[in-house]
Amino acid sequence: MIRRKKLVKRTSRSDKVCPFCGVPFALTETRDRSLYDWYINKSIAWKSVREWALQRAGYKCEECGCDFSLQVHHKTYSRLGKEHPDDLIVLCQVCHELEHE
Repeated sequence: MIRRKKLVKRTSRSDKVCPFCGVPFALTETRDRSLYDWYINKSIAWKSVREWALQRAGYKCEECGCDFSLQVHHKTYSRLGKEHPDDLIVLCQVCHELEHE
Protein backbone atom coordinates (compact mmCIF):
# COMPACT_ATOMS: atom_id res chain seq x y z
CA MET A 1 0.00 0.00 0.00
CA ILE A 2 1.35 3.44 -0.96
CA ARG A 3 0.85 6.16 1.58
CA ARG A 4 0.49 9.66 0.35
CA LYS A 5 1.41 12.69 2.34
CA LYS A 6 -1.39 15.08 3.03
CA LEU A 7 -0.78 18.41 1.33
CA VAL A 8 -0.92 21.29 3.76
CA LYS A 9 -1.25 24.83 2.50
CA ARG A 10 1.28 27.08 4.19
CA THR A 11 -0.20 30.40 5.05
CA SER A 12 2.11 32.13 7.48
CA ARG A 13 5.76 33.16 7.39
CA SER A 14 6.47 30.91 10.35
CA ASP A 15 5.52 27.89 8.21
CA LYS A 16 7.89 28.79 5.40
CA VAL A 17 11.31 27.20 5.16
CA CYS A 18 14.58 28.99 4.48
CA PRO A 19 15.80 28.08 0.96
CA PHE A 20 19.42 28.11 2.15
CA CYS A 21 19.38 26.01 5.32
CA GLY A 22 15.92 24.37 5.34
CA VAL A 23 15.08 25.71 8.79
CA PRO A 24 11.62 27.28 9.31
CA PHE A 25 11.77 31.09 9.11
CA ALA A 26 10.30 31.34 12.60
CA LEU A 27 13.62 29.96 13.86
CA THR A 28 15.84 32.01 11.54
CA GLU A 29 14.42 35.54 11.70
CA THR A 30 17.51 36.83 13.47
CA ARG A 31 19.68 35.21 10.79
CA ASP A 32 17.75 36.46 7.74
CA ARG A 33 20.20 39.32 7.10
CA SER A 34 23.22 37.03 7.28
CA LEU A 35 21.56 34.62 4.82
CA TYR A 36 20.88 37.50 2.45
CA ASP A 37 24.48 38.70 2.81
CA TRP A 38 25.77 35.19 2.07
CA TYR A 39 23.57 34.95 -1.04
CA ILE A 40 24.64 38.36 -2.38
CA ASN A 41 28.35 38.04 -1.57
CA LYS A 42 29.17 34.35 -2.03
CA SER A 43 26.51 32.62 -4.09
CA ILE A 44 27.44 31.57 -7.62
CA ALA A 45 23.73 31.63 -8.47
CA TRP A 46 23.46 35.33 -7.56
CA LYS A 47 26.56 36.19 -9.61
CA SER A 48 24.91 34.59 -12.63
CA VAL A 49 21.56 36.34 -12.07
CA ARG A 50 23.32 39.66 -11.46
CA GLU A 51 25.33 39.36 -14.68
CA TRP A 52 22.15 38.50 -16.60
CA ALA A 53 20.40 41.61 -15.21
CA LEU A 54 23.37 43.81 -16.13
CA GLN A 55 23.38 42.44 -19.69
CA ARG A 56 19.62 42.96 -20.00
CA ALA A 57 20.06 46.61 -18.96
CA GLY A 58 22.94 47.14 -21.38
CA TYR A 59 25.29 47.85 -18.44
CA LYS A 60 23.49 51.14 -17.74
CA CYS A 61 21.41 52.43 -14.85
CA GLU A 62 17.76 51.88 -15.70
CA GLU A 63 16.83 55.18 -14.02
CA CYS A 64 19.40 57.73 -15.18
CA GLY A 65 21.37 55.89 -17.87
CA CYS A 66 24.84 56.26 -16.36
CA ASP A 67 27.26 53.37 -16.79
CA PHE A 68 29.35 53.37 -13.60
CA SER A 69 28.93 52.08 -10.02
CA LEU A 70 26.16 49.73 -11.13
CA GLN A 71 24.21 47.65 -8.60
CA VAL A 72 21.36 45.21 -9.06
CA HIS A 73 18.41 46.10 -6.81
CA HIS A 74 15.75 43.64 -5.63
CA LYS A 75 12.27 45.16 -5.97
CA THR A 76 11.01 42.28 -3.83
CA TYR A 77 12.69 39.63 -1.72
CA SER A 78 9.81 37.16 -1.92
CA ARG A 79 11.64 35.02 -4.50
CA LEU A 80 15.19 35.49 -3.20
CA GLY A 81 17.31 32.80 -4.78
CA LYS A 82 14.72 32.23 -7.51
CA GLU A 83 14.38 35.77 -8.82
CA HIS A 84 11.98 36.57 -11.64
CA PRO A 85 13.33 39.10 -14.18
CA ASP A 86 10.75 41.64 -12.99
CA ASP A 87 12.12 41.37 -9.43
CA LEU A 88 15.38 43.09 -10.38
CA ILE A 89 16.42 46.50 -11.65
CA VAL A 90 19.92 47.79 -12.42
CA LEU A 91 20.71 51.09 -10.70
CA CYS A 92 23.80 53.22 -10.22
CA GLN A 93 24.88 53.76 -6.62
CA VAL A 94 23.19 57.18 -6.41
CA CYS A 95 19.83 55.93 -7.76
CA HIS A 96 20.07 52.83 -5.55
CA GLU A 97 20.52 54.96 -2.46
CA LEU A 98 17.54 57.11 -3.50
CA GLU A 99 15.48 53.94 -3.96
CA HIS A 100 16.16 52.93 -0.35
CA GLU A 101 15.28 56.36 1.13
